[in-house]
Amino acid sequence: MNQGVRDQFDSQDFEQAVWASFFGHISVIERIDSETHLAAFLMRMASNKVIDAGRRAQARPVQSTTHDEMGDVVTDNRRRISQPTPSQFAVAKEQWGHIVKDEDDRHLRVLKLKRAGATQVEIAAAMGVSERHIRRILSRISQKAPNDSKSAT
Repeated sequence: MNQGVRDQFDSQDFEQAVWASFFGHISVIERIDSETHLAAFLMRMASNKVIDAGRRAQARPVQSTTHDEMGDVVTDNRRRISQPTPSQFAVAKEQWGHIVKDEDDRHLRVLKLKRAGATQVEIAAAMGVSERHIRRILSRISQKAPNDSKSAT
């Protein structure tokens, strides 16, 4: 990878993405007949993934034009949200394992509801406790979570 791409992306993310794509296409694996063919195929996959990532990084923001209630034109300049990288998934999974370790069933239920997007009010109602009780549980558990990305690696 050239220096400009290296500064923006993690090479391990590309490596993991290549292997995920490779093992996700069993029919391709069956057609590889030599080590040379395998190496060439993996190099081409990696090259394509780097090229695609570079193109996505250079893409202009998506502009969506709509009309609000008064008929005025509203332009949405937000970028499309990309999928998390494989290494981000791995770090999140590791952090989740650290957080749920040694928690009882009741606290696990709170965490699973929170992870699913439920609000503290919704969790409290589902569990038959006060919202304050849920806040205390989440506050205590959040102290177990790593404070920065360096502690998770």
